[in-house]
Order: sequence, then C-alpha cells, then structure tokens
Amino acid sequence: MILNFSNCLPVTSEKYNPNTDYYEWQKGMGANASDANTIPELKNFKTAKKTSFVDDEVPKGVRVFYRVRAANTNGVGPWSEAVSKVQ
Repeated sequence: MILNFSNCLPVTSEKYNPNTDYYEWQKGMGANASDANTIPELKNFKTAKKTSFVDDEVPKGVRVFYRVRAANTNGVGPWSEAVSKVQ
C-alpha cells in the first residue's frame, strides 16, 4: 500500500487482484502521532471497486492507519498489514 500526503490523502493499494469485485477499506486514528507501532481499532471506512481513493477527512498532525482486503462472490480475502502516515 502506498500513502502519499498533501492537503488530502490519496490512498493506493498495490494488492490489485483481477478476480476482485470490490475492495473493503478500514481506517483508524492513532492516539499519538509519533507512535507508528500501536495500531488503533480499525473500522469499516470505504467499499470501492478501485484500488485507490482520496481521503479528504484526515486531520493534520494525526497518524492515520489503513488496511484493505479484496472481495468477490466467493468471499473476502485476508486483510493487508495496516500502514500509516501523519498528515
């Protein structure tokens, strides 16, 4: 997963799968911007057919965590590792 930061947050997953019908994204806000090791509770954030989107709900100075998984009519895949950045 690649995270790029500007005024809003473009989020991209490199885990493209041609058998995927959609992707489920989860998001969580860290309690301490300098702590990249303590992963907060991640909650369902977005379902999309694409492997990228722009998150414009990212407060400055907050560490944001994301993870993604692929899904199709057969079920869902495993969650990716959570990744994070500070806006």
